[in-house]
Amino acid sequence: MVKKILIFLMALSVIFSLSACGKETVARRAGAVSLDGSEYDGYYSKLAYEVKTGEAVSEQMYYLFEHEGDEQAVGKKNLYYDAETGDLERYTVSLGKDYCEKVIDYRRGYTSTTYSELFYDADGNLTRAIWENTAEGDDGAFYRDAGEQTFYEGSSNVKTFTQDRFKDGEKYETVTREYDEEGNITSEVTE
Repeated sequence: MVKKILIFLMALSVIFSLSACGKETVARRAGAVSLDGSEYDGYYSKLAYEVKTGEAVSEQMYYLFEHEGDEQAVGKKNLYYDAETGDLERYTVSLGKDYCEKVIDYRRGYTSTTYSELFYDADGNLTRAIWENTAEGDDGAFYRDAGEQTFYEGSSNVKTFTQDRFKDGEKYETVTREYDEEGNITSEVTE
């Protein structure tokens, strides 16, 4: 059963990758972060449940384990599919043994995608955030923003912010900001 699930996930990953061949696509991140992508390396997935709409699977939830045969899950991933096309529309992953260490969220829309990773400390404070958003512009160009924020220890106040902006694969802007502990900008550079 597990082998069949893994084969299905690998086949779905190949389909996403092949659908992007030969053109720049809005769902670029979906191919780069596929169901068997690096976020899940070293984790064994065990299907907990799935929801079907008619014959099509519309939702699946997996527990993640460090090793096959482990009893204690170290995370879970939820996959949401378009009930008509079977395309992956969204997934979320949460990882952590004793506390929530990391949350991954991916959503695909008709002309855009959003992807984020949030990292937490043992007290539940956000320590770092990474994101990548893509969109097809009204001008037909492909836009991508990728960035990272860090936070002051024990606080939700941003410490540093960096974002790279791309148009059709060419970087056209980098914004870097630093903040004090009260949330005031102390430095801002746009290149």
